[in-house]
Amino acid sequence: DGDSCFSKHACGGGMYNFNSSPVITNCSFQNNIAPYGGGMCTLSSSNPNISNCTFQNNTATNQGGGIYNTYSLPRISSCTFVNNSAASYGGGTFNYFSDYILYMCTFVDNKALANSGGGIYNENCNPCLISCNLVGNSVAIADPNAGGGMYNYQCSLVTITDSSFQSNSAFHGGGIHSYQSTVTITNCTFQSNQG
Repeated sequence: DGDSCFSKHACGGGMYNFNSSPVITNCSFQNNIAPYGGGMCTLSSSNPNISNCTFQNNTATNQGGGIYNTYSLPRISSCTFVNNSAASYGGGTFNYFSDYILYMCTFVDNKALANSGGGIYNENCNPCLISCNLVGNSVAIADPNAGGGMYNYQCSLVTITDSSFQSNSAFHGGGIHSYQSTVTITNCTFQSNQG
């Protein structure tokens, strides 16, 4: 769960943010490993502004291959998440009680090796995605797990606008799977996803 990571020894292979709001621009996070947040971990009222960054080949041995966010308000724009993986939830990003914004971001070939959210995992969040592309993200095992592109669990409002979901795969909801969540989708494309 989202409370499991309050130790710098467990979080953030590349970068660890605790109650802080860094501005991160034109950076690359590659080949980092941690139990939570292979590339980056953001906790406890942190509000980072992340732009024009690449998260690639990062690994979480538990949750959040690229980025792990909990109780934070990140703003992420023009970033790319490629081939990140998590052993359980959120191959690209894991988000717990974090009302974040993704603008013009791309998620390609990220994997949740078990459970849910190959590209993005949201739990008790109110995220906003604008002009994002999720392509080829997956949940690896053929079990009733879900959300190749995105998984939403108990989210009161998820807003997705001008975005595309293509060639994502999972047992349930190749593109998006939502459970006890309200999702508003406007002007989006779903193509060649597999559930």
